[in-house]
Amino acid sequence: MKKSPSRWIQLCVLAAFFIAFGAWIGVMVTGPSLGRLPVIGPAPFFSLLNEKNQHFSSNQLQGRVWVADFITTQGQGTSPVLTSEMSQLQKEFQNKTNFRLITFTVNPHHDTPAILDQYSKKYDANLKKWFFLTGSAKQIYKIAQNGFKVAAAVDSQASKKCFVHSSSFILVDSQGRIRGYYDACIKKNFEFLKQDLKRLLN
Repeated sequence: MKKSPSRWIQLCVLAAFFIAFGAWIGVMVTGPSLGRLPVIGPAPFFSLLNEKNQHFSSNQLQGRVWVADFITTQGQGTSPVLTSEMSQLQKEFQNKTNFRLITFTVNPHHDTPAILDQYSKKYDANLKKWFFLTGSAKQIYKIAQNGFKVAAAVDSQASKKCFVHSSSFILVDSQGRIRGYYDACIKKNFEFLKQDLKRLLN
């Protein structure tokens, strides 16, 4: 199906915005932070469903240090990379009682709680500490775009739905403040994330 010129313009503007934002935020993830970690802004409030079809809100993360990402269970690009590295974080920080992992799906129509539950098993997720969240597309995209300021979109006019989502991990401290973005497409950033996590957890 051909897209209209106006549709292409909309998509290009959306892509350009997130690329520009990524370039700006990139100064914070190109190496381990020196001195104090920057306080970028508050993490958004959210109230969604977890992989057990139970209500889960950001209020349950108060006093916890957590890492968030956005994926789709059918993704063949960055989604498997993000989830594999979240699994590594789970193993490395398993003894930290105040640490949590949050995975949001950007394809809630397909990624129901039951699908997310199956997906979590593939990565041996400890569901007491790692939560897979879904809701309406409107909720998810608002949390991503307006709250975390990262990409989450779908081109519904394409012949096959194509989901666009951030490839970054988002680090949030125990006071609910965003402290860093770490692009998983840059291999060294995963080590920087772990270093900064240790600083917040110690």
